[in-house]
Amino acid sequence: MSMLQVKAQIERNGYTLALDFASDAQITMLQGPSGAGKTLTLHLIAGLLSAPNAQVILDGCDLSAVPAQDRGFSMAFQEPRLFPHLSVRRNILYARRNKGALPALAQALDITELLDRRPADLSGGQAQRVSLARALLADSALTLLDEPFTGLDIARRDAVISLLANSNRRVVLVSHDPDDAIRLNAKIVHVSNGVAR
Repeated sequence: MSMLQVKAQIERNGYTLALDFASDAQITMLQGPSGAGKTLTLHLIAGLLSAPNAQVILDGCDLSAVPAQDRGFSMAFQEPRLFPHLSVRRNILYARRNKGALPALAQALDITELLDRRPADLSGGQAQRVSLARALLADSALTLLDEPFTGLDIARRDAVISLLANSNRRVVLVSHDPDDAIRLNAKIVHVSNGVAR
């Protein structure tokens, strides 16, 4: 059975976050108030943050000692992190072997007209959609999305939710909207008061 298990205690700037959850769902959603530790949880899963005795187990494989670059995960951060010297197209295809899915994804995110631009020529919202496209198109065992719907208008938000709901991607995402969990048939992990479960 497909399963993600996370167990850790993170100490950060005087704040303690205790993680202890498992999910066998295709989409797992982290929900909770701002500052509760949702992004820290994503960073721990991604391998960008370490904690003593932390456990991140995906489908029986313990990834706790595996460096971020070797985990085979893709991630879209809250702030776009695009390569400034590459075009939008090359940014999106950076970690993708099969380029055939790009046209449909670009259309859904309304970035088709941006593919030959450089990141410096994009608005903040456009750059966020490009970052999201790169994470969704990457060849990855797990896709991590930090508030992927923020800044999207209703039509684009609906398009992205539809893409996620109809894909076979394993996703862990942060969202504040309970309706997103219903539409995505996601397992909710509540993060609040220093606990994620």
